[in-house]
Order: sequence, then structure tokens, then C-alpha cells
Amino acid sequence: MQIELLKAYPHYIIEIARWYQSEWGDLDPANSIDVFVRRLWEFSNEGEIPVAFVACEHEKAVGACNIRLRREKEPNYEPWFAGLYVLPAFRKQGIGSALLAHAEKFAQKLGIETLYLSTPDQQKLYEQHGWREFDNTDFRGQRESIMQKRLR
Repeated sequence: MQIELLKAYPHYIIEIARWYQSEWGDLDPANSIDVFVRRLWEFSNEGEIPVAFVACEHEKAVGACNIRLRREKEPNYEPWFAGLYVLPAFRKQGIGSALLAHAEKFAQKLGIETLYLSTPDQQKLYEQHGWREFDNTDFRGQRESIMQKRLR
């Protein structure tokens, strides 16, 4: 398994947009596949944020994540780790953890001191990687934990 910048694999953008729409599209009716595609193109950067990463295995995209500048609901916290998704058939193999570690390292190289994320139900996963919950919120009708990790 390898993790690369999505910029190097733009042919996976539509596929990843479909994953995201299927997983999170119901949180906002405006989140069409086109919206996710546009966002992923915006995240197709190299040495700056926003940026997206893709996990590939045998020339197949199996997971993705991104780092974005901010989230509209929490403008005081930035940047955000988001969009961690692994195909169901590839879960429980460390791919999500590898994507998370890769994104953290990337952020560290950019001089970012703290990353933030939100999750309704994956607190334990992130706590295992040194993240801590420090707030919670209702986001689009769903209760979520706001977590942070100091990188420096």
C-alpha cells in the first residue's frame, strides 16, 4: 500500500467523490458528487493546504483523506484533518491509521503546530493516535466531538 498526493492521481477524484457523497452526502443536501469533485480538485495541491491524499493498493484507490484550512462551523480552529475514508473491504488493515500518520507528517513539515478534526463516533481511533477531545458541537444535526493533536 502506498499513500500519495491526490494531485498525482487525479483519475481517482470522481471515485473518491462518490465515496464521500455516499458516506457524508446526507449531512447536507447541497453535497452532490459535483460538489465533492470540485472540492477534491481544490485539494489537489502539493506543498500547501488544502491538500488531499489517496491510499493505493495494486493500482486501486482504497482510501483517502485531506487537510483543509477551516470548517465553517468552527472558524477559530484551523487547519482540519478531514475526509478519512477507507473502502469497507480494506478496513481493519491499518490503512486509515497510515493515512492519518501521513497527513500529520505532511502538516508537521509545513510547520503546523496543531491539527483539528471532528468525529461523531471514531474518538477511540483518534485517541489511539494521540488526539484528544476538547469540545463538542452539533454539526448539521449530528453530535460531534472536536479533537486536536499538537504536532510540535
